[in-house]
Amino acid sequence: RSWRVCGLQPCPSNHLSWRDKLCRQQKNSLDAKTSLSLAWESSHNSDSSCHLECKPVGQSLPVYRLNDSLVDGAICGRGKLDICLLGQCEEIGCDLEVGSMVKLDKCGVCGGDGSSCRLSRFGWRKEALSECSASCGGGRVVVHFVCKNSQGNQIVDEGFCDKKKKPKSLSMDCNGFPCPASWGLSDWSACDRSCLGKRNRDVDCTVISY
Repeated sequence: RSWRVCGLQPCPSNHLSWRDKLCRQQKNSLDAKTSLSLAWESSHNSDSSCHLECKPVGQSLPVYRLNDSLVDGAICGRGKLDICLLGQCEEIGCDLEVGSMVKLDKCGVCGGDGSSCRLSRFGWRKEALSECSASCGGGRVVVHFVCKNSQGNQIVDEGFCDKKKKPKSLSMDCNGFPCPASWGLSDWSACDRSCLGKRNRDVDCTVISY
Protein backbone atom coordinates (compact mmCIF):
# COMPACT_ATOMS: atom_id res chain seq x y z
CA ARG A 1 0.00 0.00 0.00
CA SER A 2 1.27 3.51 -0.79
CA TRP A 3 0.26 6.78 0.86
CA ARG A 4 0.03 10.32 -0.50
CA VAL A 5 -0.78 13.57 1.33
CA CYS A 6 -3.56 15.92 0.27
CA GLY A 7 -5.29 19.11 1.44
CA LEU A 8 -2.14 21.26 1.40
CA GLN A 9 -3.89 24.60 1.83
CA PRO A 10 -2.98 26.12 5.23
CA CYS A 11 -5.68 26.02 7.90
CA PRO A 12 -7.13 29.35 9.12
CA SER A 13 -5.12 31.04 11.88
CA ASN A 14 -7.92 30.38 14.39
CA HIS A 15 -8.19 26.71 13.40
CA LEU A 16 -7.94 24.25 16.31
CA SER A 17 -5.42 21.47 15.65
CA TRP A 18 -6.24 17.80 15.98
CA ARG A 19 -3.98 17.61 19.04
CA ASP A 20 -5.75 20.47 20.81
CA LYS A 21 -9.18 19.03 19.96
CA LEU A 22 -8.22 15.67 21.44
CA CYS A 23 -6.85 17.29 24.61
CA ARG A 24 -10.11 19.20 25.06
CA GLN A 25 -12.07 15.99 24.61
CA GLN A 26 -10.02 14.43 27.43
CA LYS A 27 -10.73 17.30 29.86
CA ASN A 28 -12.57 15.19 32.45
CA SER A 29 -9.85 12.58 32.77
CA LEU A 30 -7.10 15.24 32.78
CA ASP A 31 -8.89 17.32 35.43
CA ALA A 32 -9.11 14.19 37.58
CA LYS A 33 -5.31 13.89 37.49
CA THR A 34 -4.84 17.43 38.85
CA SER A 35 -7.99 17.74 40.98
CA LEU A 36 -8.57 21.07 39.20
CA SER A 37 -10.85 22.29 36.42
CA LEU A 38 -8.49 23.53 33.71
CA ALA A 39 -8.44 24.31 30.00
CA TRP A 40 -6.13 21.92 28.16
CA GLU A 41 -4.00 22.11 25.00
CA SER A 42 -1.48 19.86 23.31
CA SER A 43 2.22 19.76 24.15
CA HIS A 44 4.38 18.91 21.14
CA ASN A 45 7.56 16.96 21.90
CA SER A 46 9.66 15.65 19.00
CA ASP A 47 10.56 12.54 21.04
CA SER A 48 6.88 11.57 21.24
CA SER A 49 5.59 13.32 18.16
CA CYS A 50 2.92 10.74 17.32
CA HIS A 51 1.59 10.34 20.85
CA LEU A 52 -0.85 12.74 22.43
CA GLU A 53 0.55 14.84 25.26
CA CYS A 54 -1.59 17.49 26.99
CA LYS A 55 -0.85 20.39 29.33
CA PRO A 56 -2.80 23.27 30.89
CA VAL A 57 -3.29 26.17 28.47
CA GLY A 58 -0.44 28.70 28.71
CA GLN A 59 1.68 26.51 31.02
CA SER A 60 4.65 24.27 30.33
CA LEU A 61 3.88 21.81 33.14
CA PRO A 62 2.41 19.40 34.05
CA VAL A 63 2.41 17.35 30.83
CA TYR A 64 0.40 14.13 30.62
CA ARG A 65 0.88 11.57 27.86
CA LEU A 66 -2.26 9.75 26.85
CA ASN A 67 -2.07 6.16 25.65
CA ASP A 68 -3.61 6.65 22.22
CA SER A 69 -1.47 7.37 19.18
CA LEU A 70 -2.45 10.36 17.08
CA VAL A 71 -4.71 9.82 14.11
CA ASP A 72 -3.08 9.30 10.72
CA GLY A 73 -2.26 12.59 9.03
CA ALA A 74 -1.35 14.61 12.14
CA ILE A 75 1.71 16.83 11.58
CA CYS A 76 4.75 15.63 13.50
CA GLY A 77 8.49 15.62 13.93
CA ARG A 78 11.17 17.30 11.94
CA GLY A 79 9.31 19.33 9.33
CA LYS A 80 5.87 20.56 8.40
CA LEU A 81 5.55 17.88 5.70
CA ASP A 82 6.08 15.01 8.15
CA ILE A 83 2.91 13.20 9.27
CA CYS A 84 1.90 10.45 11.67
CA LEU A 85 1.06 7.15 10.03
CA LEU A 86 0.20 4.01 11.99
CA GLY A 87 1.72 5.59 15.11
CA GLN A 88 5.02 6.54 13.47
CA CYS A 89 6.29 9.91 12.23
CA GLU A 90 6.91 9.48 8.50
CA GLU A 91 8.78 11.87 6.22
CA ILE A 92 6.94 13.13 3.16
CA GLY A 93 8.85 13.77 -0.05
CA CYS A 94 8.24 16.89 -2.09
CA ASP A 95 6.32 14.63 -4.50
CA LEU A 96 3.82 14.22 -1.61
CA GLU A 97 4.54 10.47 -1.40
CA VAL A 98 5.16 9.00 2.05
CA GLY A 99 8.73 7.75 2.41
CA SER A 100 9.83 8.63 -1.13
CA MET A 101 12.72 10.78 0.20
CA VAL A 102 12.48 13.00 -2.90
CA LYS A 103 13.80 16.50 -2.12
CA LEU A 104 13.55 19.99 -3.56
CA ASP A 105 16.73 21.01 -5.35
CA LYS A 106 18.29 24.48 -4.96
CA CYS A 107 15.95 25.78 -7.68
CA GLY A 108 12.86 24.64 -5.80
CA VAL A 109 12.16 21.83 -8.27
CA CYS A 110 10.99 18.56 -6.76
CA GLY A 111 13.51 15.84 -7.61
CA GLY A 112 15.49 18.25 -9.78
CA ASP A 113 19.23 18.38 -10.27
CA GLY A 114 19.68 22.13 -9.71
CA SER A 115 20.00 22.98 -13.40
CA SER A 116 16.65 24.71 -13.97
CA CYS A 117 16.60 27.64 -11.58
CA ARG A 118 14.70 29.80 -14.06
CA LEU A 119 11.83 27.34 -13.63
CA SER A 120 11.73 27.63 -9.84
CA ARG A 121 8.26 26.70 -8.60
CA PHE A 122 8.16 27.89 -4.99
CA GLY A 123 9.35 30.97 -3.16
CA TRP A 124 8.70 33.39 -0.30
CA ARG A 125 6.22 36.15 -1.19
CA LYS A 126 4.98 39.16 0.79
CA GLU A 127 1.47 39.14 2.27
CA ALA A 128 -0.05 42.06 4.19
CA LEU A 129 -0.97 41.35 7.82
CA SER A 130 -2.80 44.65 8.26
CA GLU A 131 -4.36 47.45 6.28
CA CYS A 132 -2.28 50.52 5.45
CA SER A 133 -2.37 53.00 8.33
CA ALA A 134 -3.30 55.82 5.92
CA SER A 135 -5.46 55.90 2.80
CA CYS A 136 -3.17 58.52 1.18
CA GLY A 137 -0.18 60.70 1.99
CA GLY A 138 1.96 57.79 3.17
CA GLY A 139 1.37 55.14 5.81
CA ARG A 140 2.81 51.89 7.12
CA VAL A 141 1.71 48.29 6.70
CA VAL A 142 2.95 45.10 8.40
CA VAL A 143 3.80 42.24 6.03
CA HIS A 144 4.97 38.67 6.48
CA PHE A 145 6.23 36.10 4.01
CA VAL A 146 4.39 32.99 2.87
CA CYS A 147 5.45 30.12 0.64
CA LYS A 148 3.77 30.35 -2.77
CA ASN A 149 3.66 28.37 -5.97
CA SER A 150 5.01 30.79 -8.58
CA GLN A 151 2.94 29.21 -11.36
CA GLY A 152 -0.47 29.70 -9.73
CA ASN A 153 0.52 32.20 -7.01
CA GLN A 154 -1.15 29.91 -4.46
CA ILE A 155 -0.09 29.63 -0.81
CA VAL A 156 1.36 26.17 -0.08
CA ASP A 157 2.87 24.52 2.98
CA GLU A 158 6.11 26.15 4.18
CA GLY A 159 7.89 22.82 3.75
CA PHE A 160 8.07 23.49 0.00
CA CYS A 161 10.29 26.57 0.54
CA ASP A 162 13.73 26.90 2.08
CA LYS A 163 13.00 27.89 5.71
CA LYS A 164 16.55 29.18 6.17
CA LYS A 165 15.87 31.84 3.53
CA LYS A 166 12.49 32.98 4.91
CA PRO A 167 12.60 36.78 5.45
CA LYS A 168 11.38 38.19 8.74
CA SER A 169 8.10 40.06 9.05
CA LEU A 170 8.56 43.77 8.52
CA SER A 171 6.83 47.15 8.30
CA MET A 172 6.92 48.97 4.97
CA ASP A 173 5.63 52.15 3.31
CA CYS A 174 2.24 52.17 1.61
CA ASN A 175 -0.21 54.55 -0.11
CA GLY A 176 2.47 57.17 -0.71
CA PHE A 177 0.47 59.14 -3.27
CA PRO A 178 -0.69 62.68 -2.33
CA CYS A 179 -4.06 63.12 -0.72
CA PRO A 180 -6.63 65.09 -2.81
CA ALA A 181 -7.11 68.79 -2.04
CA SER A 182 -10.48 70.14 -0.85
CA TRP A 183 -12.05 73.40 0.25
CA GLY A 184 -12.12 73.90 4.00
CA LEU A 185 -14.44 76.29 5.80
CA SER A 186 -13.75 77.90 9.16
CA ASP A 187 -16.45 78.66 11.72
CA TRP A 188 -18.42 81.86 11.33
CA SER A 189 -17.13 84.80 13.35
CA ALA A 190 -19.36 86.61 15.81
CA CYS A 191 -21.66 89.25 14.35
CA ASP A 192 -20.02 92.68 14.51
CA ARG A 193 -23.27 94.46 15.38
CA SER A 194 -26.43 93.68 17.29
CA CYS A 195 -28.48 94.49 14.17
CA LEU A 196 -27.75 94.78 10.45
CA GLY A 197 -24.23 93.48 11.05
CA LYS A 198 -22.06 90.95 9.31
CA ARG A 199 -19.88 88.02 10.15
CA ASN A 200 -17.06 86.26 8.29
CA ARG A 201 -15.52 82.88 7.73
CA ASP A 202 -12.38 81.73 5.90
CA VAL A 203 -12.33 79.48 2.86
CA ASP A 204 -9.03 77.63 2.33
CA CYS A 205 -7.72 74.97 -0.05
CA THR A 206 -6.39 72.22 2.20
CA VAL A 207 -4.82 68.77 1.92
CA ILE A 208 -5.68 66.39 4.74
CA SER A 209 -3.85 63.11 5.41
CA TYR A 210 -6.04 60.16 6.35
